[in-house]
Amino acid sequence: MASCRSIGLLAGVIVAIQSDARAEIRYRVQRIGDLPGGHFYSVTTDINSSGMVCGRSLATGDVSLAIIWSEQTGLVSLGDFPGSNVVSAAYAINDLGHATGVSDADADIGTEGFFWTPENGMIRIGTIPGGARYYSQPWDMNDLDQIVGDSVGANGDHEAFLWDPVNGMIGLGDLPGGQTISWANAMNNRTEVVGISGSGRAIQGEAFIWDAERGMQPFGDLPGGGWATSGLGINNLGYVTGTCTQGKAYIWQRDQGFVQMVSPLPGFTGAAGLDINDNMTMTVILGHPDSHQIRNAVWDPRRGLRVIDDLIDPCVQGQTNRLRFNRLNNRGQIAAIIDPPNREGAVLTPYIPGDLDENEQVDLFDLAALLSHFGLPGGASYQDGDLDCDADVDLQDLAILLGNFGETLP
Repeated sequence: MASCRSIGLLAGVIVAIQSDARAEIRYRVQRIGDLPGGHFYSVTTDINSSGMVCGRSLATGDVSLAIIWSEQTGLVSLGDFPGSNVVSAAYAINDLGHATGVSDADADIGTEGFFWTPENGMIRIGTIPGGARYYSQPWDMNDLDQIVGDSVGANGDHEAFLWDPVNGMIGLGDLPGGQTISWANAMNNRTEVVGISGSGRAIQGEAFIWDAERGMQPFGDLPGGGWATSGLGINNLGYVTGTCTQGKAYIWQRDQGFVQMVSPLPGFTGAAGLDINDNMTMTVILGHPDSHQIRNAVWDPRRGLRVIDDLIDPCVQGQTNRLRFNRLNNRGQIAAIIDPPNREGAVLTPYIPGDLDENEQVDLFDLAALLSHFGLPGGASYQDGDLDCDADVDLQDLAILLGNFGETLP
């Protein structure tokens, strides 16, 4: 009977604790450092499914060089094109570990995009044939080694392009009726490209989607009127996010139209979707008249919109200062930038407090691990069950774990 009563009391405690605790996802912060020799500076711009990031860093002489980083290799410089200006930057990396970006070439040529692989190094991708000026700027790539960005067309305006190692570069044109200008911002593994183009109704630009079969098309009207002004991210399911005339982040899909409109949080003036992964998690920037109050956020269908600063691992929250970020991968990891005092690239990795064995769910194995260390008065680690960073394992830690019991990462 005593055993039954104990079990009953424990069950009651669990229910009470679970009712007071809130399921949540937090983010660990891993800084990537910088190249030796220059002032301290690094930024990350993209992240692949294994957590490898690309970006740029200052090296000896304070020259900016394209970099990749992983936990296994650390920070690696990709070099630059031979020429008068030693400068390069990487903007996208795929799951093969291949990267794309820009480098300055000879002074009389200008800026040109590159395709980089570990085997062949940095390869020039050229420009749109017949262009009025030698210039190309890649913004994204997929796992087929296809690259998109903008170059200069025959009329001298910027034009979206698609490049691959076999066929080279082609221009994607623009939407009819407006200024003959376009930029490609993102693409997926189905070779669907999204970006911004001049159009008949949008002087400031209108979002487009392009594929080889249907060419360039606009998204159509927003619910309640207006239009999407840019496509900034697209996942492998064909869902797109970006900016629109209503000042909201959106999710759009070719067959379904606008399936989600995300309003800014109270106190902010607008929301723009930056990227979206295959699990429908979206990175968002929240606008504010005071530039110092602009914030980055994450959104998913279950938890809605949350400011990232409120979700950082409590053990390092005071050390991250201001966070900004770019793209995310299908694991929910985000390529981020931390500043001030020094601008530094970082990787934000989501976790569920209480997932002690880090298998992306909080289950009985985690509860057993915490209970085996319950009452530890000091020196406790996260794996022991210290979930509130006070070096012990107590009821507060148990409450956090039970509040998240059964939770899994998206």
